[in-house]
Amino acid sequence: MIVSDIKLLGLDDAKKYASLPFSTSKAIRDTTLVALAHKQQRSHAKFLRHVTVNCLVQAPILWWIEFDTYKVGVTRTSTSTMHTLLSNKLDVSDLDITLLDDMQPAVRQLLSELIKDINKLVSSNRDNNELLLAVKSLLPCSFVYRSYITMSYEALRNMYHDRKNHRLPYWKVFLDSFKDLEGWKEYVL
Repeated sequence: MIVSDIKLLGLDDAKKYASLPFSTSKAIRDTTLVALAHKQQRSHAKFLRHVTVNCLVQAPILWWIEFDTYKVGVTRTSTSTMHTLLSNKLDVSDLDITLLDDMQPAVRQLLSELIKDINKLVSSNRDNNELLLAVKSLLPCSFVYRSYITMSYEALRNMYHDRKNHRLPYWKVFLDSFKDLEGWKEYVL
């Protein structure tokens, strides 16, 4: 998994206007925001909905399936297998099998055979819609998929608290990618 091009937008304005119900004093405002962000009720950190986090993520489909749990406050633009899957030969490097350390040689061999067979079918008939659907159906969940994500800081905060101890190691990689963002320690941890 690779998380890159991380951008944080709107934190200063979100902090500035989040304290409208409380105070206009900057010192009181900052103290109030940190306290609200750490409350058990997620609604108290709603000022984070005004903060945008953008990033590019390359991850296997098996992680994207879990990521899709977070639909509120998240938008995604992805590579299109419908438009690109048959345009190049598939290769084992298009897959992420790093989680299978002990089984890698056997799994790699199995996947290599599958990819070789797929490439053989595709080479003779690239414009066949039925073939495209068949190849999509055969793609393993380790197929690496790329998406540009826009999400609210609140959505990212929820992901952190929901997935920080998840058994799928990609979550740790994803969440650790944001640890240097402004406000992470104050509003997320």
